[in-house]
Amino acid sequence: MKICISGVKVHQDAGYGGGAKAILPGLAGLKTVEYNHTQILTKVRTTGPARVFKNDMRQDMIEAARMAKVDYTIQILYNDRLRPTQIWGGDIVEAHHAGCRVAAKTYCTPTVKDADIVVANGYPQNAQAFHGARWINYSVRDGGTGVVIVQHPLGLDPVHYLNNRLAGLSGATQFDLVQRKATYGELQKLIRNDLAILPLFQGFIAEGVKEGLQGFRPNINMSINCWNIREWYWA
Repeated sequence: MKICISGVKVHQDAGYGGGAKAILPGLAGLKTVEYNHTQILTKVRTTGPARVFKNDMRQDMIEAARMAKVDYTIQILYNDRLRPTQIWGGDIVEAHHAGCRVAAKTYCTPTVKDADIVVANGYPQNAQAFHGARWINYSVRDGGTGVVIVQHPLGLDPVHYLNNRLAGLSGATQFDLVQRKATYGELQKLIRNDLAILPLFQGFIAEGVKEGLQGFRPNINMSINCWNIREWYWA
């Protein structure tokens, strides 16, 4: 029995979160994720917030979910306190579409244009606050000011180091783990040699897991410890 549980919230590219996104990118291999997030996203104009029915990126996710043969899904619409307000169950596509129709009436508001100052909130995706920051682009005028509120214990990109050699190194865009490791190794060498920052301590988040969960490994370099969730299993 394959059951997916998701929250329905606006997504900048896939229209809304939830539904087939639990499979792609949720459980998909890196090459599949790369194709969906780069090849499709950069070559079509059907993606965007609140677009689900004629969205090529979303259609690719749905195809993956059908291939995975998901048996049942639960889709949750929640409020600003992350409390469920409505729940749909059933087919992974039909239940999600039902949730999106209600979400469109709940979340969507008129967009203000040419504002002098725009304040956006990263909540509830504080670990990926850039999603919230994107709303600034829709409303702020040229030369205006954007403010992003982020409540996260580790912060988000607190260091911006200017170095021409660093500018061409972006491990976050590499899906090959061997290449990514080599890139981050080079980044560490450059920063260490220049001594741009002097770390005084290393933050660590201790989390407990249920007995029987195998493969869980804390990682001090990540903001959340589900970085290797594809390796988890129950024993």
